[in-house]
Amino acid sequence: MYHIIFNGNEKYIPYICVCITSIVQNTDKHISYQELENRLLKDCGETENREEKYCFHILTDTLSDKIMHKINELEKELNEINPVSIEVHYLDDKLFLDFPRWRKSFSAYYRIMLTEFLPKEVKRALYLDGDTLVNTDIRAFMVQDLEEKKLAAVPNFPQLKHTLQSRTGQENYSFGTHHCYFNSGVMLIDVENWRKENIQEKVMHFLNCYHVLCPDQDALNAVFKDRVKILPYQWNLMWNNLTDPKETKKEWKEHPDPFADESFYENLDCPKIIHFSVKPWASNGFRISKVFTPFYYPNIALWWELAEKTPVFAKDLLAIKGSESYKKMLRKNTKQEFLLQFVWYRFLLKIKRDTRPYMRKLEKPFKIIRDKWIKYKATHA
Repeated sequence: MYHIIFNGNEKYIPYICVCITSIVQNTDKHISYQELENRLLKDCGETENREEKYCFHILTDTLSDKIMHKINELEKELNEINPVSIEVHYLDDKLFLDFPRWRKSFSAYYRIMLTEFLPKEVKRALYLDGDTLVNTDIRAFMVQDLEEKKLAAVPNFPQLKHTLQSRTGQENYSFGTHHCYFNSGVMLIDVENWRKENIQEKVMHFLNCYHVLCPDQDALNAVFKDRVKILPYQWNLMWNNLTDPKETKKEWKEHPDPFADESFYENLDCPKIIHFSVKPWASNGFRISKVFTPFYYPNIALWWELAEKTPVFAKDLLAIKGSESYKKMLRKNTKQEFLLQFVWYRFLLKIKRDTRPYMRKLEKPFKIIRDKWIKYKATHA
């Protein structure tokens, strides 16, 4: 059985279901990975005719009866394509009130607790962010050799080398000493090791000790450090990998990454897993490149194609395109694309980009006060 984990609140459930659908629809029924899976995971007690089934786990805070009914209906329809089960697990945000929110919620931290909800016999699992799309038979990815590493992941692009300030008076923590800083949106996890080494406890401890920039991602990188199998970008392709591929390769040749060779930048036009940091339901893919030219993310249409094929949720997802907020976004992007032809506008954008690190520092104390107020309200409710 292939265990795949997602996390997100009720608003994110339809997008998670698009990814689930992409996984099921890209499964090649003519190929079996049972023997390879058994050999890699040393699971000799299973029968040869074991069902190649997906078990999807969704970690969330609370879901309405309406959404739960839709998830159950989705499970039934996907079972007609391939054996599937979808399990929902609930967490309490009060566990994370001491930590900074990420994108206005605590759901990013849910993945830390994943071993609490997986059966004890599970030895390997795949974690995926809800804004990903799988464009291949994911089983081959899940049974790969981890090469004695504890995790497989893709480098963050660009690499982060920031330093975290201590919350407890100890020495600051720098990611400059890391061989590679990985992105936590796609992780193939050695669950057995996660339990054995109490990774959950270590991550929570790190979050208590440092002021993090990218909350759980910083903590996971610190805990695993260089015990990670680093994979090419096609296994977690984000929009900034594509804004200027030629320039990116040129920069890499001038300042090569120690963890990657040129093959890491190949096959970006046919990625295996696409990570939509540019959200298709909130954008038509428009972005401004590093050299301040218009750039349209090429995989937005593919996401909508899968959304249209997603059982039960398709109608709601397609309704987004007709909403007033989506139309407003299109008008805004058209206006920005027009303004980019003017030097003065590009100059203003450069100032904004150059001052962004300083603005974040100015915002930091206000965010700390905000998080303390949220914690106070939650504990005195």
